Amino acid sequence: MRAGATLVVAPRCLCVGVRIGLGVHPFWIAFLILGLIASVWIAAGPMVTGAARRAPGNLRTMYGAGAVAASLLCVALAVWTAVAFMQSTTEFRTKDRPQLEHVTSIGYAVRAAPNVAPTDGMLEPVSAETLRQHEPAPLYSNLVSKMDFGFNYEMRSEQPLQVLGYGGAGLRIKAEDGWERTIALQDAQFLSGPKVTLWFTMDMDMVRVIIAGVELTTGSTSDWYDLTVIPVVRLAGDVGGEHIDETYMREFTTRMDPVRLAPGADLEHTQRKIARTSVEAERQVPVGPLSVDFSIARWLALAALALMVASDLKLPRRQEEPASAPGG
Repeated sequence: MRAGATLVVAPRCLCVGVRIGLGVHPFWIAFLILGLIASVWIAAGPMVTGAARRAPGNLRTMYGAGAVAASLLCVALAVWTAVAFMQSTTEFRTKDRPQLEHVTSIGYAVRAAPNVAPTDGMLEPVSAETLRQHEPAPLYSNLVSKMDFGFNYEMRSEQPLQVLGYGGAGLRIKAEDGWERTIALQDAQFLSGPKVTLWFTMDMDMVRVIIAGVELTTGSTSDWYDLTVIPVVRLAGDVGGEHIDETYMREFTTRMDPVRLAPGADLEHTQRKIARTSVEAERQVPVGPLSVDFSIARWLALAALALMVASDLKLPRRQEEPASAPGG
């Protein structure tokens, strides 16, 4: 009577567990699954053992091996199902935000004494295009009075861009012996749109005054100085439906020694940036060449476990023949 009662109760527990599992903590679902396993073991254990004992030798071996394999598979499936119901069905994955490109170019023009510069004290402007055509004229430190810079910046993306911001420029003076001083060349100004142009001037007379003041105070002298202009652009807004806030800085260095000025030759630069964000997505379980949502896979595993248990419980029982009376 106990085994038969268990056979009736086990499927009902499964149905109740499935119904309750939709609205309770996964721990209780796992508890119901483990209870189902115990019920099956109590109900079907004696039947499997008795059938194995009554079978002939070869069949007994095959039946026993099959029963052991089925039991191991059932236990493994039950354990996986119990663990699956105790885990979250979602996970966080990294997602690439629309790629951005910072495309910049810088050019300069030098103002010198009228008797040195060919036209009104202005030497030929230098850009990336002119550098590809020919070498610029040499610049002498004592003759250059100003360097005018034009900085072009563009933010590019495959997605529509709507940005606003501000931009400015600074100058960093760094000596060979290590000291440095940073000053503003252009105060911050309002910018609209992904394309920006900044104009600023480096006054060489001001640079010489700063250097002379530091050397007078510290008593140090250097054979060369790096004069680095630093345009800064900050743009914030929307790209492809996502908020961005990007700050871009570009450094362009001119080395000054007692005789010459040597501006850098890297006038164009492109920087690509891919931002990664975390998004919550459904976990996947690989099933051969396909994949199934984790939330569906665990219910399928529970259903498969129930079918295996039901098929085991429906095995026909072999009726034992009554023993014949002695002499009869």
